[in-house]
Amino acid sequence: MISIPQYKPQNVFKANALRLVSKRYKIRSAIGREPEPIRRVFRSCLMTKDKKLLFVKNCKAGSTAISQLIVRYSTGEASDDVHNHREGVYLGENDYFDIRQGFDNKSTYCFSMVRNPYDRLTSAYKNIFVDKKNAGVYSRNLPALTDRGYKVDGDLVHNFEVFVDFVDEALSDSHLNCNQHWREQHISIGNTYLPIDLVAKYENYNDDIQHVFNSAGLGAYISTIDLNQKYNPSSRVDLGVSATLKRKIEKIYAKDYEIFGY
Repeated sequence: MISIPQYKPQNVFKANALRLVSKRYKIRSAIGREPEPIRRVFRSCLMTKDKKLLFVKNCKAGSTAISQLIVRYSTGEASDDVHNHREGVYLGENDYFDIRQGFDNKSTYCFSMVRNPYDRLTSAYKNIFVDKKNAGVYSRNLPALTDRGYKVDGDLVHNFEVFVDFVDEALSDSHLNCNQHWREQHISIGNTYLPIDLVAKYENYNDDIQHVFNSAGLGAYISTIDLNQKYNPSSRVDLGVSATLKRKIEKIYAKDYEIFGY
């Protein structure tokens, strides 16, 4: 059976050996000294240029909309490729030292956002495999999915059941290195490891984002922004999820349900 794609753990030994001759490996060496559960988290961090806000992204929980807010605040305009946008912001591992400084600086307001695990997983499935909006994730995972019984453009109910089993297997293989779209949220945001001021909730998006910007002294700015604007929405197709399958999803993400109060 085709193996489920997973991210490779960083080669800390190689990074340490090359840290003096390469900026990339200097960064990787420094990240290698972080606790293992958060080494991947820095890839998902986005900070304003003035270092007032630091956002830890969590896929399918408002991450595109919030990233656009941060880029727009920092540069004056939205981005056509917001998750890879680097101008006027600090983004990901390449800016690790500044981002780590942001976490350590009490004047930087650090936050993330979580979502009901069931809603998040169904949204990820629809976005990637029904709407096919993320070609990279779709193409990387499709061979392993089809090998487990998934049928392209096949019955939605059957395909989602196969997908849930696929996710369960992926998380059993590696909680840390599985794809971030179905990785457990407490792992994706570095819960308990990083000094996050607020874990906002997608279900309370407008109020929580207002609170974040107010706390960073940016209330006047956010008051001018339409927080109802949607980015990267998933379709509303009915997946016909049975009570049994929903309970299985709740079991898979039991820690997220417990930690975040869902």
